[in-house]
Amino acid sequence: MNEYSASRLIALAELLFMPMIFYILTQWEKMNSWQSKILWFMIFALVQNEFLSVRTSYRMYTAPLYLLDLLSLIMYVFCIDALANENSVLGYNPIFWIYISVLWAGYAVWDFRMNSLENNDQMKIKYKEWGRLMVLFFIITLLCGLGLILLSNVNNSQTSIFYALYILQLIPFGFILWALTWWIRDLKTILADSKQS
Repeated sequence: MNEYSASRLIALAELLFMPMIFYILTQWEKMNSWQSKILWFMIFALVQNEFLSVRTSYRMYTAPLYLLDLLSLIMYVFCIDALANENSVLGYNPIFWIYISVLWAGYAVWDFRMNSLENNDQMKIKYKEWGRLMVLFFIITLLCGLGLILLSNVNNSQTSIFYALYILQLIPFGFILWALTWWIRDLKTILADSKQS
């Protein structure tokens, strides 16, 4: 890809993320439960983090990466919609976690693609680790989401059901927190390396 095409692609990527950040901010008033409000913050943080990740990858940014970012942003719209549609048991629509699992799958493909484009051996290892971790997150979050969809439709007030619902939400929520802290730590390293070079 020549430099002109790459710069146009980068401009398109920036045009994707700016309206998305604004859109998410405008959806705050639709969050009616405390659960949806907490998850809204997580989505907002994920979009910010993804935008920073994209910015650090501009030297290798390609059309397939752009398409993956477009898929991510579509999933964020679906996630916000799921948070705004309340479920009486959870405070949001449990399909939210299915959309998050699709995000993890997209991140995995993104990381494996970056691994193939990267020349730095240490960064290649990091991208491969991130990709494998995202595959694991995808599988577990998908299973938790399916479990939540099934259990939230059960008309049973047993304590065991509530514990299962709690655990099935807590695991993928922990993945989001863990991923954000890991990405922030590694982003600091990437940004520091780019300033030195």
